[in-house]
Amino acid sequence: MAQLEGFPQETYTGMERIRETALLRFNSLFTPERKLWTQQHLRRFHALFVERLDEGKESFLDKFRRQLEGADDDVIQLAAELLYVQQFFTSLAGPDNKIENVRVVLGWCAHPVPVPEWAIAGVKRGLAGDMAFNLHRPFHLAWLTRFLIHWHDLAEGQRVQLLKDPWRFAEDVRSVASTGERTNRCEKHGCTWFSRMSSRTFRRDKTKNSFATRSSIGFGRDRRTISTRICWRFANALQPRWARAFTSTVRRSSNNGG
Repeated sequence: MAQLEGFPQETYTGMERIRETALLRFNSLFTPERKLWTQQHLRRFHALFVERLDEGKESFLDKFRRQLEGADDDVIQLAAELLYVQQFFTSLAGPDNKIENVRVVLGWCAHPVPVPEWAIAGVKRGLAGDMAFNLHRPFHLAWLTRFLIHWHDLAEGQRVQLLKDPWRFAEDVRSVASTGERTNRCEKHGCTWFSRMSSRTFRRDKTKNSFATRSSIGFGRDRRTISTRICWRFANALQPRWARAFTSTVRRSSNNGG
């Protein structure tokens, strides 16, 4: 995996584990011998959380616990692992807070498991300074759940091909639309966060490295590119082939004063 300068290896270890669990193995981030990221468990989480989305003024964790009432340990641990993924990239929540949030959710299990050391080390350095990771957490989680259910619906061969082609993968991500007022907000905040590519920012071209070198707008020059920047950072965890282009683009933006 291509890497951004200045970030510890533990960050990339975490990213790779997220990719392997979410898109390939469907096991568990914290207990790999268990199968938690399955369609069955994702649909159960969707029924408990997404279909009962609570936009009240209580804290996220208070509402999250109430929404997960009746869930078994597998679904509760899945919820904790999804929360870990959602918090992974933000630099506006300290690593201790991130892990503590995950531990709180794990504590709702009848038999809670510890957060492994690689996961603790993986969030020590945040990558994205954007408040959306804190303010829109329920919508990120809701959309991510919808996408993962969609991913399971695809044939295995189709998933393999998408993971080989970052452009097709991004198109598939954007294809997961939401319906209804609440879920439209999930799509707006979740899909954008995950993997939206701005046609104004990137031009597809068959020339080597043209993805990075022919960017039409530096990241720092247009507010609408901020969400794209965040999405690309998170998407590296799920599609490492994007990392080299992203790194080149960031460097070009910095050289141009972006």
